[in-house]
Amino acid sequence: SKDRKRKRNMYEEESEDNENDDDDVLHEGMTNELGFGVDESFTTDEQFELQIVLGDRWRVVKRLKLEKSERIVTMKCLMLRTNINALPQAYIVVGTSLTKFQGEDAESQGRLLLYRVEHIRVTSGDDSYWRPSLVNSYEKTYQGPVSAISHLNTSSNHEYIVVALGPKIYVYQWEGSFMKPRAFFDGHVY
Repeated sequence: SKDRKRKRNMYEEESEDNENDDDDVLHEGMTNELGFGVDESFTTDEQFELQIVLGDRWRVVKRLKLEKSERIVTMKCLMLRTNINALPQAYIVVGTSLTKFQGEDAESQGRLLLYRVEHIRVTSGDDSYWRPSLVNSYEKTYQGPVSAISHLNTSSNHEYIVVALGPKIYVYQWEGSFMKPRAFFDGHVY
């Protein structure tokens, strides 16, 4: 009985301490842990970029700037062929979301970007190495963010890129310089 009273008193003291703790509440003029003030709107002019880093030297060898307020949502490295008999080439496929901060009812856009990976021989003095480079192969803008990317390889050696845009799924066949639409699914759910 004494132990129960002692535990109950300890519990009541803790709950009183928590009620008086205003650290989690933001007051006017204060900022939260991210540095945003109470009365500030969340807008940004930041410009993000895709960076290619040389692994053994940890040096950025290529920077690809995105549009303002555009963010990478999904990215995959895919081995794609331009036709059935061709050797597969490495591509970096990027799905982005572009928000123009016009309010919550404004529609966002997205882009699908394909970059072919090429290797360039670099020689400086006695040092010689292969440096990766990206060649922009394809770009398409959508009404909505590109939320997922996948690769589909069939038994007949046809290769497809699967792209998700909200409730819609598109299947494209890469033809070397353009994406040929092959199928779509509209799920009517989000």
